Amino acid sequence: MSEIQRLINRILLPIDGSESALKAAELAIVIAKGVIAEILAIHVVPESSLILPLGPEVPYIPPAEFWEKAEEEAMEILKPVKEMCEKSKVKVETRVVRSKTSIVDTICRVAEEEKCNLIVMGTRGVTGVKRFLLGSVASGVITYAPCPVMVVR
Repeated sequence: MSEIQRLINRILLPIDGSESALKAAELAIVIAKGVIAEILAIHVVPESSLILPLGPEVPYIPPAEFWEKAEEEAMEILKPVKEMCEKSKVKVETRVVRSKTSIVDTICRVAEEEKCNLIVMGTRGVTGVKRFLLGSVASGVITYAPCPVMVVR
C-alpha cells in the first residue's frame, strides 16, 4: 500500500443534487480511482425539513410519510452518483442520513464515524432563502471536519 493509499482510502461525498455536487462527484471518482479508495455518498435530510401547515395551500405530511418520501427523493438524488461510480468501477456506498442537528454537524459526524479521510464537496448547493437560513454548508464543513476537505467550484 502506497503512502497516498494509506492517507486516502475512504472519501465522503455529500450530495445535494446541485450541479456543483455532481462536479465534486466527478473529482471524487477520479481521486478514488487513482488511489483505490471507496466513496461514501450521502444525502442529508434535516428533521427541520418537516414543515407544519402554514396555511391551506401547505399540506401537513405525517412524519412516517414524510421520511418515506424524503428517502425516496434522496435516493433519486444519489442515483446518478452511484451510476457514475459503477461506470468508473469505483466502489461506492450510497446512504440517506437523517439529521437532528445541522447539515454541517451531520456531515462531520458521518466523516468521523465512518473513518473517512477526505471529504469532497461542491461549493454551491441550495440558494436563496434556504442558503440564508442554513448558512454556508461548505464553509462549516471546512471549519469543523475531522479530515481534509476538498471543495469543488
